[in-house]
Amino acid sequence: MRRPFVWLGGSFALGILISRTFSLPPLFSFFLLLVFIPTVFLYKRRIFFLGVLLFTFFLLGVLAEGTDRFLPPDHISRFEQEGRMALTGKIISLPESTKKGRREMISFILDLDDLYFERELRKVSGRVQVFLFNSDVSLEYGDRIRLWGNLQSPEGKANPGQFDYKRYLENEKIFRVFQAFGPRSVRILTRGSGSFLKKILAVRLAIKDRLDRSFSFPENEVIAALLIGMQKKIPEEIRDDFVRTGTMHILAVSGLNVSIVGGLLYFLMRLAGFPQKLNAFISLIFVSIYVLISGYNAPVLRAGIMGAILMGGLLIERESEILNSLGIAFFALLFFKPQNLFLPGFQLSFLSVLAILLIVPRFNIESFGTEKNLLGVRRRSFWRGVLRFYLSIFLATAAATVGTLPLVLYYFRIASPISFLANLSIVPLMNLATFSGFLILPSLFAPDWVGACLKWLPLLSVKVSLVLNHLLARIPFASFYVPSLPMYLLWIYYGVILVFFLLPRERRKRLASGWVLSTIFVSTLVIGIFVSLIHRDSSLRIHILHLKQGRVVFFQFPGGIANLLMNTGKGKPQDEWKWVVKPFLMSRGVQTLSAILLSSFESRDIGGLEGLMSHFKCETVFLPRQSRHPSTKGKGILGLLRRRKVKVQFLSAQQRIEGFTDVRLEWFADGKDSFMKVQYQGKNVLVVFEGTPDASGEDFVIKVEGLKEAKTFQINSHKSQVESFPLK
Repeated sequence: MRRPFVWLGGSFALGILISRTFSLPPLFSFFLLLVFIPTVFLYKRRIFFLGVLLFTFFLLGVLAEGTDRFLPPDHISRFEQEGRMALTGKIISLPESTKKGRREMISFILDLDDLYFERELRKVSGRVQVFLFNSDVSLEYGDRIRLWGNLQSPEGKANPGQFDYKRYLENEKIFRVFQAFGPRSVRILTRGSGSFLKKILAVRLAIKDRLDRSFSFPENEVIAALLIGMQKKIPEEIRDDFVRTGTMHILAVSGLNVSIVGGLLYFLMRLAGFPQKLNAFISLIFVSIYVLISGYNAPVLRAGIMGAILMGGLLIERESEILNSLGIAFFALLFFKPQNLFLPGFQLSFLSVLAILLIVPRFNIESFGTEKNLLGVRRRSFWRGVLRFYLSIFLATAAATVGTLPLVLYYFRIASPISFLANLSIVPLMNLATFSGFLILPSLFAPDWVGACLKWLPLLSVKVSLVLNHLLARIPFASFYVPSLPMYLLWIYYGVILVFFLLPRERRKRLASGWVLSTIFVSTLVIGIFVSLIHRDSSLRIHILHLKQGRVVFFQFPGGIANLLMNTGKGKPQDEWKWVVKPFLMSRGVQTLSAILLSSFESRDIGGLEGLMSHFKCETVFLPRQSRHPSTKGKGILGLLRRRKVKVQFLSAQQRIEGFTDVRLEWFADGKDSFMKVQYQGKNVLVVFEGTPDASGEDFVIKVEGLKEAKTFQINSHKSQVESFPLK
């Protein structure tokens, strides 16, 4: 079998997927394994041997996922009570601190020993995600602590497009969240011992501290992301620019960083005259340490395993096959953590590398930078070498795009046509910053004047990259949002690619001819446009987004030509506009908001206005009539609208809103109550979003008339959810 671990890893992953989908019992697969493993070597015919071997790895995948799902009887997920209690456990992640105003939060994962609830001490196991507020306590990895606070289940996905935090934690084997407040809520029982991992994390923190001292903000955060993978404190506007230009992958430590570290050390030791085997051994150890320092996420572990196989091949003087190395890394990461298969970072990392390895070698660019002289001897041309360098970046970007585009649209719902230009201009600069950053890293621990003389190159590279990226992100149509793709389109896309590569080589060459590919591309484009035209929604859709501290309604008018957003949700510190309203609009493929209607100047209604207007173009904003003489907060909103050059219209207590074809909108305001009346094709909808709560505590009322019988929807505003009412 050529490249055996590619096929074995694929069979193992298929077993995990089938087991997760149908919740197969692991005991059944265990008994099947007992039957099949002894018979693997009994088959003399190659095809039967390979079939049984692949099926054995499939059963191993089923068994691995099933046992990973198993939870002991004393696991915290089986503890149904919530509320105030005390927890005791050990910190097993690096405590990360964030500060917003006067509020400081420390987050970490606690491995439980026991809990104290209702005057009873109970032994429990499992992990808990802890958020500690304003504690004024210095915590370290490995500390054993006791906490007093509130235990609760994490919130799941409540609105379309919203990040599913509950599912994310469950993939990490975390089923509960604990919040503690104040310095009295935590007590350190014992300090963590000086374990190897704790020393590695201490090195990581020391490097981050030196970077903060040597570079100014925000360049220090970007360089820290490039070198050691700490990117949580990168400003939101910089992160948004990288997302818009499709270059967010640059900020994540990946295989490129690992290859730069290992390659740089290997090259320097070769110059110093070290023997090849000793050189490979030292590089292997250094790469392993760097994988731990940079956070050991899936892309870094994948690159670390592939680098270890490469260095191991040099030690035993055997050349490693790169696709097979990728298969070994794929199998190893899934074997130790089957849940990796369902993580976006894991999927995107392996698919992008696989696409690059399969597509780029088909374009022979190795000889592009050379030319023959009069004697027929090949010599390198500098300018052709530069052109070959950029061509390799372009081909790698194109290949990675082919491999990951459907997943990017599925998970992130954003397309960046400018990503090719951005990668060609920014990737070389960021690579230079990474390479030079590793070179000068030891000098940052020397006297300050030494680091000051050497830090100019990575600093200049990052500064130019940020400016260039900001300019590219502001180009019209640099990015646009797309509706969430259905899952079956992903299966069709990757199924077609898989069938293509499984075809015999002669048929594959015939299909790869230019006119066939052009015909397929044009046909797909025409069919896509045709399907989008015949499926244009001719109904009026009203979406009610219920937030914890805000009330948002979104109207999509027939044909998708116009829309109206009523209120924006709360701003900081909850940022409900960012975590709920913005993802929802992205999932609907909204590029432009035809109008925004603000019912009041309360922070729960207007807090996200500035943020939304920085992501979505807005044509008109409707304000209540009393805002002609607004408060200080209202003056700030009017100033923002003037700076943005947005059209402002003031609404009276009872006024029709013009400009929406075939739909009649009327705004009513009476004291504390206000509502929107919608009339479309004989149906009336009353959206009351500032009513007085009734006895049940429900203060959001939707009344739909004109149906066979009138319907009234009472929706609890204290639970985030969405209700959609299509009126045809």
